[in-house]
Amino acid sequence: MQAERTGPRNIQIAYALFRITLGLDMFLHGVMRLPTLSMWVDTQTQLFANSLLPTFMVRGFLYVLPFPEAVIGALLIVGFFTREALIAGSLVMIILIFGTGTRQDWTTVGLQMVYALYYYLMLARLDDNWLAVDASRS
Repeated sequence: MQAERTGPRNIQIAYALFRITLGLDMFLHGVMRLPTLSMWVDTQTQLFANSLLPTFMVRGFLYVLPFPEAVIGALLIVGFFTREALIAGSLVMIILIFGTGTRQDWTTVGLQMVYALYYYLMLARLDDNWLAVDASRS
């Protein structure tokens, strides 16, 4: 006879580790851009020279982007408002894919689609969210 497991299931541990890893990635995407934000915006704006998006929109978006990235990442790291953070992260990916598509950089779009898949998987398996502030609130 097999003993009943009392701790977290492997899928819950895997979810927590993946959520924290995705959160750390997003958090660092945002925070690491802040010290050199103007230079980063200038460099990225040049990539959109042949895009159909107006430069003022590109620059405005790029100046704002690091802040939601950092917040989404921080929320995912601790597992607070996880569902909302995953939805917000997915929306950010949709916007990034749109922008990257306007400059026809399909290699980068492919990488962004991998991130979109990460968000899909995390949202689809949200019931496995463990070791999270959300888990202690329900």
